[in-house]
Amino acid sequence: MRVSHGREVGAGSSRRRAPAPRVEPRHVPVGGPEQRLLALQRLAGNAAVTGLLVGAAPPVVQRALVGEFLDPTPPEDTRLDATESNGKLVSEPFIVRARIAPTADETEGCTPGQYRQAVKGEFRQDGVPQEHLLDDGPLSRDAYLEDRIGGQRYGYRATSGGATSSWFSDEGCTATDLKNGCHFQSWDQPTAYKDDDEMDLHFRGRLFDTRVPKVLKEREWSVYGKKQTSTT
Repeated sequence: MRVSHGREVGAGSSRRRAPAPRVEPRHVPVGGPEQRLLALQRLAGNAAVTGLLVGAAPPVVQRALVGEFLDPTPPEDTRLDATESNGKLVSEPFIVRARIAPTADETEGCTPGQYRQAVKGEFRQDGVPQEHLLDDGPLSRDAYLEDRIGGQRYGYRATSGGATSSWFSDEGCTATDLKNGCHFQSWDQPTAYKDDDEMDLHFRGRLFDTRVPKVLKEREWSVYGKKQTSTT
């Protein structure tokens, strides 16, 4: 759920939420026949992963890759607070950090390993849910959808579309390597509209082997906050 949630809606304008600009993590563009073939393979894997992203968790496997979430990723079932700042509800920022590790019989390194982030929940005004559009449809209270707005997305080996998300070759996540990196990191801080007085969001992060595709590891956390009612 993007930092771009923090957008004003002018008087008489639609409540459709358009993404704000994001800083794209640096990466080296790829080209040539081998890179194009890898890109096509990633597309096929991405399509299969999308089917798993929003449904019930399939059996966890560790085919030739293993995955793990690392600190400071929010612990399982953690609830982060959203508090009022400059008239808006703003979540605590959170970082997702993870690692893909190839087993001894792996032949493709970490490249088939990817991350996806899904979200469900509501922004409310006086207890009434407000429309919030994701790329795959309206934010739902009960059903997870991929956390993607305006092409901004998390965990892909290709461009993140502007989301603060990338793969790295080092544990400290300083050397960007989208193609082969084994370490993942993203940053997020959901922000509500000024007229929304309640934020109730639930996130699910999954590490995948896109060749199968199967879930290697899963983590869930949430964000909740409500504006204080003035007594004066």
